[in-house]
Amino acid sequence: MYNYFFYTLLFAILIFLYDFKSSSDVQTNRFSPSDNYKDAIPQQTEISYEGIYLNSSGLGVFNSITKKDSVIFPGDLFSSEWNLSANKKYLSFTYCTKDSTSLIFVDLTTFQKRTLKTMKGINIVTQSFGHNDSILFFSFQISKKRNNKYLTDKSYLFSFTINTQDVKYLSMFDKKYFTTWLPQNYIVITDENNKYSFMDGKTLKVIYSHKFSSSVTFSPNGKKCFYYEPVEFINDDFEEITRNALNVADFNGNNNQVAVSASYDPKNVQWSPDSKKISCDIKSKEWIGIRHLCIYNMELRQATYNSNPNDFGMPSITNPIWSPSGNRLIFKRRMERGDENISYTAVGLILRNISDGAEINILTGNSSSELDLGGWMGMVLGWFDENNICLSIPSGTAVYNVPRKVFTTFSLEKGQIIYLWEAK
Repeated sequence: MYNYFFYTLLFAILIFLYDFKSSSDVQTNRFSPSDNYKDAIPQQTEISYEGIYLNSSGLGVFNSITKKDSVIFPGDLFSSEWNLSANKKYLSFTYCTKDSTSLIFVDLTTFQKRTLKTMKGINIVTQSFGHNDSILFFSFQISKKRNNKYLTDKSYLFSFTINTQDVKYLSMFDKKYFTTWLPQNYIVITDENNKYSFMDGKTLKVIYSHKFSSSVTFSPNGKKCFYYEPVEFINDDFEEITRNALNVADFNGNNNQVAVSASYDPKNVQWSPDSKKISCDIKSKEWIGIRHLCIYNMELRQATYNSNPNDFGMPSITNPIWSPSGNRLIFKRRMERGDENISYTAVGLILRNISDGAEINILTGNSSSELDLGGWMGMVLGWFDENNICLSIPSGTAVYNVPRKVFTTFSLEKGQIIYLWEAK
């Protein structure tokens, strides 16, 4: 009888401990101290910033503490196409009216501005700084409707030398348009069929030509490029589908090879700042609905990815973006866990060091449905510098300072923040 009582008591204690552990596990699955994902975003401002923005009122300078704005160029610039030089000293942007399109240049050290060119109609303007930010190349594309599409009919290429303030007409292209300037002093033009021509920057003679299968993204040093190659195949459900393989090649199309096969469905591809690596996210071969972070090493010609599950299951990683130094990556990570009664979706923005793999959770939230997140996660607008990351959140635009781990938020009235710095 005593044995029966002892074993009954022991069994009851074990059941209690199991229930306690299960209850604790449910709380752990939430990944966040709050059910309200907005509560995970610090709203206080602890760092004073000054910056430059474009919005419906024009180009302006702001101070996040004093709230003082100074409009440099008035006009509706909310949808303006802009280009910031690598040295952060110069800015060019488009200004459109119902009758014309203009390209405006601003020296950010003096805030002196100049209209470089104005052409009638609503035109596409391509801008590219070259020669160590001493020259701005730009083109105006005039489109006409062909085959029920608006395609480039003519484009006019110009250069602006910053020191002398000279605007020079360079050439006109028929059914082609200017794409970019490469550090080897090549001016790149292309057509609607992705045939790229590489012109000598001095003579404007075509040195190389190559037809790619898609538009091309050149490496920062201009020596390499990547592009997509459509591949048709049969999936696991015996359906004919088309996915893109990621190809890499020399800038002129030579020595091309497949970096990531189409079966992995590579997306969100980006060059590292040193042109030695390519990041993307790829489809998992083993886990349904899961994507992995993939890094392709140009020197080793090898792609690697991490598919190891953690304590909470298999994370899905998307949208990797390099820091300006290439020493860090920021990406979106999603994890799901639950049963037939309750499930949780945890999402976050993760900052990872490339050297040691150490990670920082910048933003963390959870929801019973990812639709409830309202798109607030994964909206990384870019890096201002190695220490400040621009993010989009429900209340507007936020800047995360990496060393201090502090958020500074701005209202949506600022439109596009072009660049900012800590106020002195």
